[in-house]
Amino acid sequence: MSSIPKQQIGEVYRAVSSIVLRRLPLKEARPLTTDIKDTCRKPNEILYLLVKKPRKHHAYQFPQGGQDPGETASEAALRELREECGSNLKVRLVDKSPIGAYQYKFPPKFNRWDDSVGAKTG
Repeated sequence: MSSIPKQQIGEVYRAVSSIVLRRLPLKEARPLTTDIKDTCRKPNEILYLLVKKPRKHHAYQFPQGGQDPGETASEAALRELREECGSNLKVRLVDKSPIGAYQYKFPPKFNRWDDSVGAKTG
């Protein structure tokens, strides 16, 4: 069974891209810190970057956003990463292939700026 709902005729889903940012265990010792924003904390563990969204119950998600016309999924994901987390991150893409696909409808009260009824990745 597919996790992607059937699309009704005429419905438009906005293309979005997301990036999974993973930091592998560090190879060299660094000063220990407990700052949750410090990427050098927990040097022996894998860390993933999540963005806290300002919603009623604070959602956490991988950096993501709309894909501009003519932009590849990986270009959009890197742009969204810079917009949401700053341009001082050093990132190397391991793979430009999507790791999955997902389509969802926007909630009824979602602020829309186009004709889309939802978003889709992949």
